[in-house]
Amino acid sequence: MMIILFLGTILLLGFAVFIAIKLLLYKRPFHKLFGSFLITILCTVLFFIYNAFYPSEAFYINEWNTNTDVNFPENAEFVWKKATFPDHHNDYNATAIIVIPQEEFKRLLAEAQSSISLKPDSFYLGYKGFLDQFLPVDHKESQKIESIFYSTIGNSFKIGFYKNGKTVVFQRHSS
Repeated sequence: MMIILFLGTILLLGFAVFIAIKLLLYKRPFHKLFGSFLITILCTVLFFIYNAFYPSEAFYINEWNTNTDVNFPENAEFVWKKATFPDHHNDYNATAIIVIPQEEFKRLLAEAQSSISLKPDSFYLGYKGFLDQFLPVDHKESQKIESIFYSTIGNSFKIGFYKNGKTVVFQRHSS
């Protein structure tokens, strides 16, 4: 059923692009204006669809800031990020792995330990509380993570600090 819906959407978008291009080729200004308007709408819709499948780094930073009272590290470098497309209940999973300098790592760990909104996760479910299927293969070894914190603000949000002293993984899971 999903394949039929996907193919129908692609066919509809292709037909709309064909009509828009055909309108742009007419000599009358009204047709050109309507074709330009149609292409603008199509580009906007495609941008929002793309952004839903591949969120920007600002999306992950916003998830961090929404679910913790800990400041996101300014010099963080995203090494991996992935989010699922929101379903009809707006449930999704978003996971990111960042690398920060060791001084920043120590500061962030100390801030997480003293935070009111973060509590140490002493009850591990599966892969130390992280949803294993949303992590890349080279980060699935549980020996790599030294401590995990979960957010008490409401959403299921976890932060894991790696033993290497520079890598942090965080994940928001809603269901």
